[in-house]
Amino acid sequence: MRILLLAGTAEARSIAVALSREPYVIMTVSRARADRRPHRYGWPVRIGGWGGEEAYRARLVREGIDAVIDATHPFADEMGYRTAKMARELGIEALRLMPPPWMPHKVDNWTFLNTSRKPRGIWARTPRCFWPPDVAIWYA
Repeated sequence: MRILLLAGTAEARSIAVALSREPYVIMTVSRARADRRPHRYGWPVRIGGWGGEEAYRARLVREGIDAVIDATHPFADEMGYRTAKMARELGIEALRLMPPPWMPHKVDNWTFLNTSRKPRGIWARTPRCFWPPDVAIWYA
């Protein structure tokens, strides 16, 4: 089975290591960008974008990919949507890891905004920012 692992999380590394013990798996790990400290996945790693939807689709077909595991960052929603759409169209199995959302705690100071556009001015006064796909949530 040829698997494309879309990496970018610690879970992706765990999946790569776990599947390295399976003799029927041939995997390629794909990262959007290089790590400052490269991780060992135990599989060939490709780095960079796909060059658009058609190039991504062509790569899936050319490589004979049977399944795609999307273990990208939870906020990389566009990649997840694109992969799910193409997998359906090409008859490829697809799995997307969906970790539980971050939840505010009593000691946190959260600012909730009802927009997915990055408001100017918030950045300067916000020490840390998390950017989910459907609503902006800042944590200070």
